[in-house]
Amino acid sequence: MRAHFTHDIKALGGMLADLAALVQHNAERSLRALLEADAVLAVQVMRDDQSVNSLEVRIEAECLRLTALFQPVADDLRYLVVALKVNRELERISDLAVDIAREVHRLPPGPSTAWRRSLAGLTARVLDMVQGSAEALVQRDDALAARIWAMDREIDRGCLQGQREVEALLETETDGSVVRGLVSMLAVLWQLERLADHAKNIAKNVIYLVQGEIARHRAADFRPRVVNKAIRALFVDADGRVDSPLAAALTNHLAGDRLEAVSAAVMPGTIAAGVKDVLREAGIAAALRPAEDVYHVLKLEGPFRYLVSLGDSAAARCPPPPRGTQEVHWNLPGESAPGDGGDLARLRARREALQQQLDAWLASLPDAAETPTPTAAQANERPD
Repeated sequence: MRAHFTHDIKALGGMLADLAALVQHNAERSLRALLEADAVLAVQVMRDDQSVNSLEVRIEAECLRLTALFQPVADDLRYLVVALKVNRELERISDLAVDIAREVHRLPPGPSTAWRRSLAGLTARVLDMVQGSAEALVQRDDALAARIWAMDREIDRGCLQGQREVEALLETETDGSVVRGLVSMLAVLWQLERLADHAKNIAKNVIYLVQGEIARHRAADFRPRVVNKAIRALFVDADGRVDSPLAAALTNHLAGDRLEAVSAAVMPGTIAAGVKDVLREAGIAAALRPAEDVYHVLKLEGPFRYLVSLGDSAAARCPPPPRGTQEVHWNLPGESAPGDGGDLARLRARREALQQQLDAWLASLPDAAETPTPTAAQANERPD
């Protein structure tokens, strides 16, 4: 009986992963259709939502069947409860993607062109949340889930600012077609905020799944207990575009048995085009996550044994490490970020420079037993 249940649970996990991939794809295409005013792509998003609906119904039916047939308890019951909740959240994300797609043809081409460009950063962050929540679910990664949760505040602020700007335009606009377009813009901003909220809800459910602690209705700075006891290093650069994602990926690949590396930035930006390519050339197939604000990472994901500042700019602007965390600085030559075209030659040179620093640093590290990792209480303290 247990063998049958284990087999069915694995199959259910595969169905959830498939649903997450479908929803992520729909959300990405919907936001791209919005930014590019692509009505054809918007229609495809609306048509493909039926596949999401069908799979959502199948997953719900399977959860109910497994509950009735096997009467699970403890961790097994918690997994089925989370599967039911996340199943619904994913379906709602797809519904909102369809709602955004419906607004594409309602936005007038003239006044909305600049507005679409200004939305690019906000939509990218929302998509990061959707993708990150799906990855956290599939990998059962509570640390990533905590980061996704923290990102919701930024989305709320961006949507609120956009709503105020549109409302100010509505107060003076008299052209009926422009007014209708501005109303559609308000609808899109609301839908983006709701997309982020559903991704946040998935993240909270992942924390419950992994830790058994109900995170719902907690403050956004709720700190999940640290489960991973590995030696952890936080790599911090100025903007999160090149150095910190490269350094974290190299460390996890070359020293994953000794260290767990996380990336952060003083002023987080989008990972530069080509970073994945130069890692792949080195045989590293890393799932890169956008670097988060270093203050949030220190608070939500600590404790860390090491805080490594990458370059003088990061060192000058990085916050002081919590008590018990060792500060390390790597001198890096020149500018890290490539041009808009993604200069692979410069990225390769940067990868090699970081790997040389990493090799030297790893050779200098003591054994794990010699330097204790700070406790969670110490991670919340600041130096005197």
